[in-house]
Amino acid sequence: MKTKRQSIVAAMLALTMSFSATAAATPLDTDDSVDNIQATSEDLQLPTESEIQELRGNMEARGINAETQDALIEKILNGQLPDSDNLNVDPIDISESPNDENTQVLTFPDGSVAYTSIGKANSDQIQLRSVRSSECNRYWYNSGWERWDNCRIEYSGIAFRYGFLAHLSLPHDSNGRGIIRHVWQPTVWKSWGHTVQSSQVSIIQGWEDKKTNYPAKAQMTATLQVAKIFSTKTIGLTLEIRGRSVSITPQM
Repeated sequence: MKTKRQSIVAAMLALTMSFSATAAATPLDTDDSVDNIQATSEDLQLPTESEIQELRGNMEARGINAETQDALIEKILNGQLPDSDNLNVDPIDISESPNDENTQVLTFPDGSVAYTSIGKANSDQIQLRSVRSSECNRYWYNSGWERWDNCRIEYSGIAFRYGFLAHLSLPHDSNGRGIIRHVWQPTVWKSWGHTVQSSQVSIIQGWEDKKTNYPAKAQMTATLQVAKIFSTKTIGLTLEIRGRSVSITPQM
C-alpha cells in the first residue's frame, strides 16, 4: 500500500504532454537493451565548501533558518538523508508556491523543504527536490506517433541527483500506445555521503499494453555504499508512459 507521501509524489509527478503533428515518418523499433555502468571511488561524494555555501543560499531562499541549515548539512555529512530526500517520511505541511501555481511546497519534520513540480528545471541549479524530464529533441509525425529523442529523465534532491537518457514515442491520440524505444547512460551525478558501486537502466515494457493496462516502462537502479556504516542501499527512478501521459517516480 502506498504511504501518504508516496501518493502525493506520484500525483505530482504525472507529466501530461500534448502536441500537434506536422511531419511524416514511422517510429523506430523498440530497443530492449540494458545499459550498465560500473563506478567505484575511494573518496566519499561529500559536498565541497563552495557547494555547501550554495546549498545554504538555496535553503535560505526557501525560508530555512540558519540553525536548521546547520542540522541538515550535518545530516548530509554523516551520510544521512534529509527528510525531503526520504520517501518514507511524510510532509507536515503542503502549500502552493506563491510564485508558481504548478509547484507545491512540502515542509518536513526536520525542517527541510521540498518542491514537487510539473515542468522544466535548470540542471545547473541545486534544488531542494525536483523530478523532471528535460527538453527533448521532438519530431512531429503523421504516422501515429511523435518521436522524443535524447530526453534526460532526472531526479535532483539535496543529497542525490541521478538519471538517464531515453528515446520515447508518444501517440497523437491519447488512446494510442506510448513507446520507450531506447534507454542508456544511467548516471549518478551527486550522492553525498555515499559512494556509487554500480548503476543500470533497462526497458521493462517497450510498448504500452492496452489489453493488460500495463504502461511502457523503464527503470534505473543504482547501488550505493553508505558512508560510516559500510552497508549498501539501492536508489531508483521509474519512467512510465500511458498514452500521452508520462510519469517519473523516484525510489529511495
